[in-house]
Amino acid sequence: MNRSILVTEDISLGFGQEEIIHHISFTIPSGSFVGILGPNGSGKTTLIRGLSRTIQPQTGMIHLLGKELQTYSTKLFAQHVALVSQDIPPTFDFSVYEIVLMGRNPYIRRFHAATNDDRLICMKALQTVGIGHLADRPVSCISGGERQRVFIARALAQEPDLLLLDEATSHLDISHEIDILSVIRKKVTTEKMTVLGVFHNLNSASFFCDTVILLHNGNIVSEGSPEEVLNARRIHDVFGAAVLIQSHPVSGKPVVIPVQHKKEPFHHKLSIHLICGGGTGAFLISVLIDEGYPVCCGILCHGDQDLRCAGYYQVPALVVEPFQPISKDLIDTLRKSITNADVVIITKMPIGMGNLENISILLENYDKQIFFFDTDPEPFSFAGYDFTSGRADAIIKTLLTQGAVVLHSITDLLFHLAELEMNMYGNGGADIV
Repeated sequence: MNRSILVTEDISLGFGQEEIIHHISFTIPSGSFVGILGPNGSGKTTLIRGLSRTIQPQTGMIHLLGKELQTYSTKLFAQHVALVSQDIPPTFDFSVYEIVLMGRNPYIRRFHAATNDDRLICMKALQTVGIGHLADRPVSCISGGERQRVFIARALAQEPDLLLLDEATSHLDISHEIDILSVIRKKVTTEKMTVLGVFHNLNSASFFCDTVILLHNGNIVSEGSPEEVLNARRIHDVFGAAVLIQSHPVSGKPVVIPVQHKKEPFHHKLSIHLICGGGTGAFLISVLIDEGYPVCCGILCHGDQDLRCAGYYQVPALVVEPFQPISKDLIDTLRKSITNADVVIITKMPIGMGNLENISILLENYDKQIFFFDTDPEPFSFAGYDFTSGRADAIIKTLLTQGAVVLHSITDLLFHLAELEMNMYGNGGADIV
């Protein structure tokens, strides 16, 4: 188990009387890559400034390698911690090499010159970030992206235990961003360097980081692996953006895809519980949400197209891992979802033992109108869709004898929903907009 390189305990940070970071605590294990995420104004840069000793905590303590941060001498602190900021400092007419050599200052004795080892370390750092050919070039005569790589090289030449990145790749194009973050990721893996970086690009953080910390209004709202933190609902709540979350085809890491849909207020009071799967409900979800109906989905598996569509439209859904049994707690939640809905819609979907509970629970004598939705105009049948040795077919036949209605078109479905809403809620059921 890795020891902790950095521990913050109930720290608050800000400027003057203004508190921006509010009493947060977290621990950074040695040899890990941790990303700090959050919208503009959430306190990301303020946190980095506190960890780099640019500002002091208003409350709480920060420990580096078991020692209180403020007790380090400037020189010893610089041997342990390096910072690369998004703001490129003035460079005058120093050469690229001279800037990178400044990263060795914490190790060079007073009134002494840099050693051959120092020079070799600097040249290696320049080669690592891909700008060895610029060593003799004045910094004022290179591009902004190249200058950013100069300061990343200087930080690597510093050979820190902890590298702090404050949007350090913001000036780089996508190719160089991936190259630099890959280099840093390799140093974490092979040299056990620890990195704490602020990211605006959620996908870069997802791909390169072991852990992410999500800030909002100066508080930590979530902390964990990218898979644990980056979900559509949390991103919407924190960033106010509608996104889809999919798995990267190679790494399996979550990929955040922005979407244009903006959830509007519901125009209808009639609430719908939708039972679907395997992509059979995606179109229905889009139609029902666009029509202004509140919708929730029954149990869906991770990776299901219908679940991705539900995430797109911010539709609540019950989720289970593929091939895993459905827990009692999830069944209880499913029961509550059906109880709270006015109507249940079931798509013509494949039914196996894993999702049989979605329809068998309807035999518990719910006083609900049930609609089967099947766009095939032929007589309704689940032949070829029942993988439960006839159990699903028996349940469906029972529901049909109890009053379930088969509908074959969106027009029919919307007509029956409007009629049902009128009967239940009268003229106040829908707002005409």
